[in-house]
Amino acid sequence: MMIKPYALIVTFAASLALFSLSINANTDNFTPAYHSYVAAVQSDLDESELALMAQDLVDLSATTFGEQHQNTINLIVSTANHFRNAKQFDEASKWYDKAIGLYDKTGQKDTEDYMLLLTDMLSNRQLFIFIDREKISSDLLPLLEHYFDNADSIESIVTSLRTLISIAKNGAFNNSGRKLGRLSSQIIERAESELPATNYTLIEAQFIHAQVLKATKREEDAIEYFEKVVNVTDNSLNYTHPFELASHAQLVDLYESIGESEAATEHCLAIGRMKPWNDELDPVPLYRMNPEYPSYEARRGKDGSVTMQFDISPFGFVENVVVVEYEGGAGFKREALNALEKWRYAPKFVDGKPVTAEKQMVQLDFTLQKREPKGKLDNI
Repeated sequence: MMIKPYALIVTFAASLALFSLSINANTDNFTPAYHSYVAAVQSDLDESELALMAQDLVDLSATTFGEQHQNTINLIVSTANHFRNAKQFDEASKWYDKAIGLYDKTGQKDTEDYMLLLTDMLSNRQLFIFIDREKISSDLLPLLEHYFDNADSIESIVTSLRTLISIAKNGAFNNSGRKLGRLSSQIIERAESELPATNYTLIEAQFIHAQVLKATKREEDAIEYFEKVVNVTDNSLNYTHPFELASHAQLVDLYESIGESEAATEHCLAIGRMKPWNDELDPVPLYRMNPEYPSYEARRGKDGSVTMQFDISPFGFVENVVVVEYEGGAGFKREALNALEKWRYAPKFVDGKPVTAEKQMVQLDFTLQKREPKGKLDNI
């Protein structure tokens, strides 16, 4: 995955002019190294190699501009991002911690850059086990409140919402869930008071607010806002907006989760009537119910597996299910069939029209989690 270098505080040409007056500043080594790094980022160089280049630049920047200069901090964040993209999450977390420490030292923890850094850390779930999500979320909320209170445009307000959803989706807001929902409500209230109902920015804001509500377990409120998005886009556009599809999909999931299958079906049917923004679309899963583990097989400690073939109707329903093979007992087959028949999809589209997607395949594996004995020793 290609990334752009984390932006320096100024363009390098401006940096040269700025620091040419400083007696101790020497950019002779930094200039070519930085330009080589930029060229490498724009090439196909491996992310782990980019991380090492950025790491070397951090040392040069600390010598040239100072350890606490924003250029140095930004390069530390770039290093962390490269390690993250290279899936070296332990190393990435160390560099993120360095950046956070410098923001603390320099008294810049109330800045938008710091807010975006914390948001970026929450955007990658594979990084979660290496960072303190609860602390990052609690640090972000007052920043967002300050940013919202001082925002002078709706676009800035929606930036706050985008950050909120990063907090909400990471699931680490045990002590701040109410504050999260309250701030999201304040943001959407202002957006709705200042923008017409069909405004794209407002539609996005309502969609994000609904996601925050769903993540904080306010299902009925989330349904209200997803329905708002659906109603506006259904009535005012002659094509299916991406937020409309996503909202229908979320509503299928929400209605099924609270036991209102008929309402969920209505949104499946609506998806089948869509005119997509892309005339050729493969089916997309909207709702997947996990099968029950057969109690008889569980008591016996047996695992199982069921492979099934099925069609997806133009309205997203699973049809014509055939068990291709199964292992472990008939109970696994029965529970797999019961679950699969309740799955819902956005249908396949050909030439802009929903069609039956034939001969889809799925394998459901039933596995009991086996506990390792305490005090287990290697090589015994």
